[in-house]
Amino acid sequence: MTDAITSFEVGKTYSCRSHFDSNRTFNFTILGRTETTVEIVYQGKKVTRKIGVADAAEFIQAHGQYSLAPVLSAANVKQVERRNVFQ
Repeated sequence: MTDAITSFEVGKTYSCRSHFDSNRTFNFTILGRTETTVEIVYQGKKVTRKIGVADAAEFIQAHGQYSLAPVLSAANVKQVERRNVFQ
């Protein structure tokens, strides 16, 4: 029996916290996805990030891959008001 994995869903917004300031949160909306990648907006541009799996949930490093990069988990879906992600 395999455990169900929580996956990113197109159109949903997910949040994560900064490693340096726990009061700082980052919100990202999934614009598109394939089996191995998701597309988000980062610094005003559409970017593609590779999906990993840990603790039965997909994750990405939304800011890029570096030692203290915030990790965005599919388990942290956030209910936010819909708005234009390019503003």
